[in-house]
Amino acid sequence: MSEAFHTKELAIAFVDSIYYARQNKETNQEIGELISRYELTRLTENKNKIFKELKNNLEILKTLETLISSQNLSKKTF
Repeated sequence: MSEAFHTKELAIAFVDSIYYARQNKETNQEIGELISRYELTRLTENKNKIFKELKNNLEILKTLETLISSQNLSKKTF
């Protein structure tokens, strides 16, 4: 999972529109599958809190990525 997040970090840093057009959806699915599997485990109260924060931050990231993608698309149309 850390590799997937690192790839996302690089895509944001370099404003990589090709990544968003071709790979981001697959990466999000991969992360989603890992999160779904991890949800099946029993967590301590502290780990559960951290896990909820991770899921919340991931949703925020997806929203930001959607904005970045739409900005890249609008730049291409002009």
